[in-house]
Amino acid sequence: MTEQRPSDADSTAPAAERRRKASATRIGHRQAVSVLGLFLLWAGPRAAHANKTDARWVVVPFPVYAPETDVQMTLTAMGHFRRADGAEPPSSLLANVAYTQRKQTSVSLAPHWVSRNGAVQALGKASFRDWPDKFYGVGHDTPERAEEDFSARTIGAFATVRAAVFARWQVGLRGEFSDARVRQTEAGGQLADGSIPGSESARVAGLGLVATWDSRDNLFHPERGVYAELSATDFGSGLGDHAFRRVRLDARQYFPVRPFGTLALQQHVNWLDGNVPFLELSRIGDIRFGEINLMRGYYSGRFRDRHAAVLQSEWRFPLRGKIGATLFGGLGAIGANLLDTDERGVYPNGGVGFRYRARESERVNLRLDIAFGERTSGVYFGILEAF
Repeated sequence: MTEQRPSDADSTAPAAERRRKASATRIGHRQAVSVLGLFLLWAGPRAAHANKTDARWVVVPFPVYAPETDVQMTLTAMGHFRRADGAEPPSSLLANVAYTQRKQTSVSLAPHWVSRNGAVQALGKASFRDWPDKFYGVGHDTPERAEEDFSARTIGAFATVRAAVFARWQVGLRGEFSDARVRQTEAGGQLADGSIPGSESARVAGLGLVATWDSRDNLFHPERGVYAELSATDFGSGLGDHAFRRVRLDARQYFPVRPFGTLALQQHVNWLDGNVPFLELSRIGDIRFGEINLMRGYYSGRFRDRHAAVLQSEWRFPLRGKIGATLFGGLGAIGANLLDTDERGVYPNGGVGFRYRARESERVNLRLDIAFGERTSGVYFGILEAF
């Protein structure tokens, strides 16, 4: 593990100033945790009361190792709110708190409300991250020797509201906000000289349209059906300090292979244009809990660029009782121009995973994955499938 190296400015700051910054850091932690905690206490009982639901929770503390964190301790809680009449699908609330060997802190809350028969859905996520991290530069061919340490504190949220317009089609609006402050960079590095967009701070706010098709038989562990989401979001300079646009396609297909389990496929494309801060660039190894799990095995952010396209497959099969397993593999392309072989890189991954059925009625699985990439690997643990 590379030791964090402070910038020259931090190392020469007066002691009083350093104490003031440390105090502000502690206050920021307490404020973020308090706000998310109060929202969790408000959202769970309110959802259960408003919809007259039977609330059931799965709470899992677990240690895990990943390339981004080394050893990580995580507490995850997932609640399901099923109506008394048994109408499908249920609403859910996912909360996650993590602290890592690299002194990284992450707190997130992701509610998903579903109306009767799924005609209207509202989902989102609020998060706080104080995250020492690594930056290798922008591009598909950045060398390992370009590694530099940095630390960023980010408060972010997104919300999507969709309504059915025809059969299984839903359309709606999506709003996003993120305020990132880069608190520490490595002296002499690319981020320290300010040449990388967002290397000091990045406040972005966007509004866009989203359309989905969903014929899955289950939200949490599909065995048949198709899910496809196309979104276009404009991050203007009115509320933020960076103006850019993003188009994202996420398509997933599930095929039963009885009695040998389920074949799951995913195609994911992320396209960006404009003045994109480096924390918002497309990434190989993009792991965002509860939203995106792309190319397990790679350090999230090892490769960053404007555009990325990922193909993933996973064979999920039962072993015995509540225990199951998976074999997975994929290819990920990233670059400034995915159609030009000189401006893109292609990376493989693969691995094996194990599953434990924590809640049979909703098909909620605990997930342990061992993944390998090109000269890299990682171990991942979570609730729900990767896609």
